Amino acid sequence: MDYYVASVDQLNEAIDDGADFADYIRLQDGIDLTGVNVPRDLDFRIVKGGHVTVDSSLSAWFVFERDCSLTVIWDGVYALSFGEPYSGVSASVRLVGWPEDGGELHALREILERYGVTVLVGEDDAHRPCERVTLSDIQVSGPPHYVWLGEALAANGAPENTKDLQSWDLLDALFPDNPHLWNVGKYLTRFGRKGDASKRLEDLRKAAAYLERAIKAEERNAD
Repeated sequence: MDYYVASVDQLNEAIDDGADFADYIRLQDGIDLTGVNVPRDLDFRIVKGGHVTVDSSLSAWFVFERDCSLTVIWDGVYALSFGEPYSGVSASVRLVGWPEDGGELHALREILERYGVTVLVGEDDAHRPCERVTLSDIQVSGPPHYVWLGEALAANGAPENTKDLQSWDLLDALFPDNPHLWNVGKYLTRFGRKGDASKRLEDLRKAAAYLERAIKAEERNAD
């Protein structure tokens, strides 16, 4: 089902109506979702020419179907996910306040630039001019729940330089064209390595949600 959302109140109405990851939340131009608490993962689409602002902790999956832009303001948690944009779409994502010494910035930029999305990195607020950056401009090490994989492989006899591998390197190799399975792998490879017991359960649920999304996509392709 499609939900057309032009305000926070309309988003809350869609959630109250039972909207979930199987539905499309179509965000209209100018909507500001900063500070919004979304109780479950949702699939967001932005209208053609639209611009939307969200917090980095928003539990959401964005797929760019039309030319549009998104501002993501860092609030200490990285929960957003992105699917591959539709062919020919020109989209941009502005990252505001993201710490340059954290792996989250690197991970998100790598995903977006692999999809051909223009990545802009701001300074302190969303209204300042931004500059285009490339992955080579900033080289940072990811957080422990993403870098453990290479270290574990090296410790078990893999070549020494294997220790520099991070989880997303493996995921890029395994699922270069399947964002659903990429995210399944992301949550499973960090399982038990980030947060407390409640976070473990949350990671499993997110992995299950993305796996279900992958199954539905395969079923559609088989029809």
